[in-house]
Parts: sequence; structure tokens; C-alpha cells
Amino acid sequence: EETAPAEGNRVESALLGDVNGDRAVTTDDARALLRAAISLAPLKTKILPYADLNADGSITVSDARLALRAALSLDSAPARHQYKTKTEKAATCTETGAVSFCCVYCGEAGSMTAPALGHKFGKAAVTPSTCIQKGTRTRACKTCGFEETVSLPLADHGYTLQGDVVSCGVCGFKAQGFTQAGKHTYYCEKGKIQKSWTEIGGKYYFFDRASGAMRADCKIDGIRLDASGNPPQDDYTTEKIRTFIKAKKIVASITEPSDSVAVKKEKAFRWVMQFPYRQYRGVGEAMRTPGFEMLFANDIFDRGNGCCGSASYAFAFLAVECGCKEVFVADDGVRAGGHA
Repeated sequence: EETAPAEGNRVESALLGDVNGDRAVTTDDARALLRAAISLAPLKTKILPYADLNADGSITVSDARLALRAALSLDSAPARHQYKTKTEKAATCTETGAVSFCCVYCGEAGSMTAPALGHKFGKAAVTPSTCIQKGTRTRACKTCGFEETVSLPLADHGYTLQGDVVSCGVCGFKAQGFTQAGKHTYYCEKGKIQKSWTEIGGKYYFFDRASGAMRADCKIDGIRLDASGNPPQDDYTTEKIRTFIKAKKIVASITEPSDSVAVKKEKAFRWVMQFPYRQYRGVGEAMRTPGFEMLFANDIFDRGNGCCGSASYAFAFLAVECGCKEVFVADDGVRAGGHA
């Protein structure tokens, strides 16, 4: 029970709406009333009579609005009272209580509802989620002992790279699409990482030919990648990337992953040399045309025949995809036709 003590020990008289005891109704009081109305910060029992501005027996948003209007001088100042309060029924964590009050000056009396106190939870005990098992968070009220258990969402897969496969270390799920594993981003198809130039959703990306890690904000094969890993979209760059993709697929079809770079180069050389000779253009003349290296290489890749220049540039693209760091193509530069 909570009452105002005898004379000399009473709370000082206050205005209706003055819930912080500063002897004025201000926007701070309106804010406190609003927080009490929506159960964010309950008021002490002895303050309740000063909070019920519309005398409806409870603290509502309407009381906060009336306090705000008084604070802004839109309404006349509320009456000043000094109430004695009595707890008729104590509020609990989940149930409301009842408070009666009487002004020691004018005798105004009434009763109102004391809001439920709400649970005061202690530190939660957490069982973490995995990608296959939901976790829980359990906490107990320090006042009444009520326990609340909340199910937590499944955790993301914990991807790791083993060889050329990215999979979850918990459930074994094989990654699909762009995937973060450790410090790097990979692009996976049923777990298998993609390498070199790859077309994804109509855009081109480069993944390191050795590790498969996505590259960005750097220069690869003479092509500048932006911060998102995208190359320029001009015709020259697009044709060059497409030629590298053709070379990558050819190398994958004629070599084994376990082959050394030297073995892969030999197989690539033999693959190029199987095609018959046919000259579509002179080397010296064609080399003055932007993109001539793709023009010659695609004689072999697309037509299945070509001249010495065609074979040389086709092998150059294949050698890069075999793992060679630097590849050069030389021509005699003597005749207009030229040889490579």
C-alpha cells in the first residue's frame, strides 16, 4: 500500500499533468505520459492521479495530448492538487491494479487503474542456431519467475573451400551462385567453383585461374575491372572475354585437372595443330585492325582452320587458360603478308 504520510511529510502540491515534479507542465511531462500510455515506462503509483488529466481512470494517449496542449499554452493551466493515494489492488507483471486518491485541500477523490508492471527479465540463456537446427533464447522474469522462450532463425551456412568445391561445414550443402567462403567470394555451380572469365546474368566476371577467388578493382588480361568486378562493355573487351571463355572450355575438354601446366600446354598445342591450313588474311595487314588477336584465334575456334597467325593466336589464348602467366606471339614483320 502506498499513501501520502501525515502532515509535514506529504508530497508538495502539483499540477495535473506534472508527472516529473518540477511544478510545471512541460513537453517533458507530455513525453513521459505518452511513454506510460504505450507501456514503455510505467509511472509510480503516487504520480498516477496527476497523470489522469481527462479523469477517465487510466493513463492514455489522450492524457499525453492534453499535457502537450497545456505545455504549449493552447489550453488553460490545469488545477493544482495535493493527493493522498492508496493502493487498493497491487499491480503485477501481467495484471493491472487499482489506486484511490483524495486531494487534501479540496477533497476531490477518485480511483483509477494502475497499469501492469510488465516483466523484468534477467539475462537470457541462448542456444545458438545452426543451418539445420533453430536455436532458442530463454529468459526469466526477476519478479514473478515467468520464463519466455523464443525460437531463433536458422543460421547461414558456414561455407568452406575444399579443393575446388565450396560446401557447408555443418550440413554439407554445396554452394550455388556467388558465395563467401573465408575472405574470398566465389561463384559456384553445385559447389564447384568457376574459374577464369565467366558470364553470369548477362555480365562478365573474372575468377582467379588458380584459386577461383573473384577479382575486382584490378587489371586482368589487359582488361580493367571496376570495384564490382565488372569490365568495360565495349565491343573489343566483350569479344576478348568471349574468346577467353571459348579457350577455357576447350582446355577443360582436352586436359585433366591433375595435368601440370606443361602437360596442358602440350595438349593444347597438339589440339591446335590438328586443323588444316587456310589463310583468310595477311598477318601484317590484319595487325593494324583493333581486335586482330581475337580475329585470328577464332579462325581456329569457330571455323576449324586457319593460317599460321590463326594457330599462333589460338594457342596463345589456350596457353593463358592452361596457366601461363605471360604469353607472347611473334611475327617476322618482313612481308605484307607476314608470318606468326
